[in-house]
Amino acid sequence: MQMLDLVDRPLPKPYRSNYAIAGKDYFLRLEAMRALRLAFGGDGDGFTRHEGPKVDFATLADDLGTGSLFGGTRVALVDDADTFVTKNRAALEKLASNAGRSGVLVLVVDSLPSNTKLAKIIGEEGTLRCEVDAKGFNPASWCRARCQQAHGKKLMPEAAQIVAEQHGKDLGLLDMELAKLAEKSGVALNFE
Repeated sequence: MQMLDLVDRPLPKPYRSNYAIAGKDYFLRLEAMRALRLAFGGDGDGFTRHEGPKVDFATLADDLGTGSLFGGTRVALVDDADTFVTKNRAALEKLASNAGRSGVLVLVVDSLPSNTKLAKIIGEEGTLRCEVDAKGFNPASWCRARCQQAHGKKLMPEAAQIVAEQHGKDLGLLDMELAKLAEKSGVALNFE
């Protein structure tokens, strides 16, 4: 799934027991984490974040096997998990294949090659791709849609083009600029 298509939208159901947040776009990674928190009610003790370079596999497995104190679904997210996946690939494949566990495994990686067994277990529906296709992405169109969705404001095409020219394809910078413009929406030239 492309996270670019899911910004400000909930994760599609049915929810899965394994997710990978794959790609380097920081804004889309944050949106993926937000969507997972909303889907699984990840406030409080039900959502645990581990640092990939520091966590050991036993700690992660214990975390996924522990029920949430207040009910709900336990979510264990491993951030910066590329080396963790490489080091623990066989164990992760076995863990991800275990359909009987109650927790949700989330791996945040720069890439997840589709030809690996782990990628096949997680599946395309569980892989939240956090990348922007340089050829197919139109930043000005995205700015107009994002401004409408996030701020309830219609941005004029000329203003969207100016924002896109200033900030390129960096979604985080584009989003911050749109938030500033929306806050100053009294400027009649920027909004329809």
